[in-house]
Amino acid sequence: MNILCTIYLISFIGFSIIARECAASCYFPAEMQGVYVTQSTISGVDVVYSQINITSDLITIWGNCHRRIGNNIILMMASLEDEEEDTTCYRCFHITLVTKNIVRVYTTMEYMAKCFTNEDKAIMSCPTETSLRDPEEHTEIILF
Repeated sequence: MNILCTIYLISFIGFSIIARECAASCYFPAEMQGVYVTQSTISGVDVVYSQINITSDLITIWGNCHRRIGNNIILMMASLEDEEEDTTCYRCFHITLVTKNIVRVYTTMEYMAKCFTNEDKAIMSCPTETSLRDPEEHTEIILF
C-alpha cells in the first residue's frame, strides 16, 4: 500500500509542532499494468475473447482498486444509475503476476452475480490460502 503524507509545520508562540496528514492509496504495480485478454466458452462451442485493461488503480469491467490486503484486492464500482441511493459494489479478487504477461485472478464462484454493498462482507469473501487449493471454491481467470 502506498501512503501519501502532507507534512505541516504549525508554529505557536515559542513552540513548533510538526503534524502529518496521511492517506493510503490502492494501486497495481507497473509490472501488472497493461492490456490483457481472457477467453471464455459460450454454450460449449464458441470461444469468446474479452479485453481487460489494468491501469494504476483500475481494472476495466471489474472496478477501481479500493483496498489491498496482500494479493487480495477489493475492487469498488459505484453505480451511476441512482445518485440518491448508495449502490456501491465491492468485490474481492486474489491477483498474482505469474509472468511478465500472464496474470492469474481468483475470486468466488459467483463473482459476476454477487456484489457486496459493504466492504467488510467483500473482505470476508476473499479467497484464502486454503480455498485456493480447492478448485470447487473459486473461479480462476487467466489474463494473457
